[in-house]
Amino acid sequence: MKKLSRLLCLCLAVVLLLGTIVGCHDKNEIAYTVGESKFTSAMYSCVLYISAVTARGDIDEYVADNNIDAKTVDYTTYKFNDEGKVDPAGKYPYKTYVRNEAVKLLKQYATLDALMKEKNLKLDNDSILTAQTEASYQWYYGCSAYYYNYYANMGYDPSSLFTPAYTYMEKNGVAYTTYEKYNLYEAAYDFYFKHLYGEKGEKEVSKDDIIKDMTAKYALTDVITFSKNDSKGTALSESEITKLKAIADSYAKKLNDGASFADIYKEEQDRLKKEEEAANDYSSSSASSTTSSNASSTTSSVVSSATSSDTSSTSSSTTSSGDDKYKPEAYVNLYGAKDTAYEHVMFDEIMKQTVGNAVVLEDKENSQYMLIVRRDMTAENYDDYWFDMLRDTVTYSLKSDEYDASLNEFGNSLSIKEDTHATKPFTVDAIKFK
Repeated sequence: MKKLSRLLCLCLAVVLLLGTIVGCHDKNEIAYTVGESKFTSAMYSCVLYISAVTARGDIDEYVADNNIDAKTVDYTTYKFNDEGKVDPAGKYPYKTYVRNEAVKLLKQYATLDALMKEKNLKLDNDSILTAQTEASYQWYYGCSAYYYNYYANMGYDPSSLFTPAYTYMEKNGVAYTTYEKYNLYEAAYDFYFKHLYGEKGEKEVSKDDIIKDMTAKYALTDVITFSKNDSKGTALSESEITKLKAIADSYAKKLNDGASFADIYKEEQDRLKKEEEAANDYSSSSASSTTSSNASSTTSSVVSSATSSDTSSTSSSTTSSGDDKYKPEAYVNLYGAKDTAYEHVMFDEIMKQTVGNAVVLEDKENSQYMLIVRRDMTAENYDDYWFDMLRDTVTYSLKSDEYDASLNEFGNSLSIKEDTHATKPFTVDAIKFK
């Protein structure tokens, strides 16, 4: 499993086999017994599918990095090495690797059962409810509860943007109850990790180590973005783009001359409002409406305290207001390095910038200009806001390999029994992805 997806997406699930798919097999028959834990053939089907999707994602990334024509990709021809990376010289063919990863997950779950029982630990009610809620949203809508509400509040129908989990899980004999149970195991994985490495944990990671990694892999900025496309996604003309860049440059100069970002942010909002009003006035007096080029200028989404691989919006506020606790302003964004939360293509370029200096960068991949002022996220006036926000994510980045190794070592020490009658219908070749 990819580190980031496992930490940031706590998907919890329970899966049952459909009689029409498994024929005479009992949907609740035991496929694997690992230590004292028993896993149904339904659960095996679930983790087999998850492992296959993850492996294919790794192959897709390898294909992109090596400029291979994606249309010619045959996943079954790829191999993986002992580190779980796609490797032409690897000793594990795709099918073998996927099956091994599925069994490894079952061993990890059995390990968590054993260790939590040994230490008299149980998932708290909030963790269980969160896991069940996320499983439900993923199952019916294909996204987390956070993103469902985020897009719904923007006027979108979330079901039209994502693929519900049931559409592919059920085709593989996986029903909601097993999907939920799978998610509960993933919640236990996160719960026990925090028990070991989290605040006051048995192996708590020091604040200094977290800050060192956090400041190396994340950048905090004030930012306003200026899209080079109009509201319909059509590229602006060269003259319109030149005008947009001039506006961004003028803002940068004002900032470097002493203006506050809050004032520039307000100035940009006012400019956009006037542009919109002018466009509406023209539209109402014209037989055919037109799209204002400057309507494509936007302010950035601001970061959310919710853990997510994408930046998310929150209501704006100012520092030291109310209870004197810092809250991020509307124009604040976090950008992360590759394979981190908030991963962004412009991270390396942003990290080159001097803290406090305004600059306009061109983000070619997203066809936009970015007016940014890089901040120091460890500044005292932030009241450890960014440390608290990123603590779990950074801790996982630092300790996930050690954690997985310890779980795998314990899992390999457990007895394991496979019922081949129960697992026979579930092969890598039989997995349905559409």
